[in-house]
Amino acid sequence: MAIAIGALSASLDANAVFLIYKSFIGSRRGGTLQDAENIVNFANNEPTAGWKNGDVLRSISLAGYNFTETSYFAKANLPYHSHDCPYICFILQGNFVEKQKKREHLFGPATAIFHPSGETHKNYFYSRSRCLNIELCSDSIHKLPNNEQVSETTEVFKDGEIIHLAYRLYREFCLQDAFSVLTIQGLMLEILAETLRRTKISRPKNAPRWLVQIKSLITEEFTENISIEGLAKSENVHPTHLAREFKRFFGVTIGDNVRTKRIEFACGKLGESDASIREIALQTGFFDQSHFTRVFKHITRTTPAAYRKNLLSR
Repeated sequence: MAIAIGALSASLDANAVFLIYKSFIGSRRGGTLQDAENIVNFANNEPTAGWKNGDVLRSISLAGYNFTETSYFAKANLPYHSHDCPYICFILQGNFVEKQKKREHLFGPATAIFHPSGETHKNYFYSRSRCLNIELCSDSIHKLPNNEQVSETTEVFKDGEIIHLAYRLYREFCLQDAFSVLTIQGLMLEILAETLRRTKISRPKNAPRWLVQIKSLITEEFTENISIEGLAKSENVHPTHLAREFKRFFGVTIGDNVRTKRIEFACGKLGESDASIREIALQTGFFDQSHFTRVFKHITRTTPAAYRKNLLSR
């Protein structure tokens, strides 16, 4: 079996990579030469840069942005690393933990994470995961209006307009027809504008305990039939006051928060289970498949069937 061992990093044990790759052949799990190199990297705990340890599915550069769709196998462990350029990671599939010096977060589908340049972090992937990583090169940063500067801290977006825009961007990234370049440029400007807006809006940092309890309740029961009246009653507050304070502290309405969580859950199911779209719709809390498809398409700009097909085709 001929393998391009010469293409491997000089510091790796070529025999170890060969043996791991050979074990993939004919196995039910499968795997690529890159997967084998990754395993040896993780075992040696070598420092990395960028997304070297991921399987790059597609990569393009345009208008000052580098777009890379990357897949990571389950239990992959990326040691501490950093990136030369600020970038946005949009999670399409899977779950992983990201650890910085003082913080640790669990992320899932339908989440966008902004990282400043030079920020050090490491990742552990609980399941097979897929991300669209968008590097903001110097040209794109210089085009920001009014000499605005990108954030110098990590920012996480789990709902709102940024997620809608990110799904549209991914659709164009996959489509790449005659109009995609123009569309992608426009979407990136919208994403950057929304990122700046969200990070510069002054919001109270510490929500009252009763509001935190309600947000936790939504996270636990988002697949159930949730109503503002029921949530307000659980903490003995007025529904109008709840709706106003939720938007003030968290930046989104309760309805948008619930819908985004349901679509996030559904994206995971579409990529990781064999359940039918109808079954996923019911599991996610929608009335039927038609209702689910309408909401899914509104947020992602594609249908559940097309989303699943795209994930499985890679």
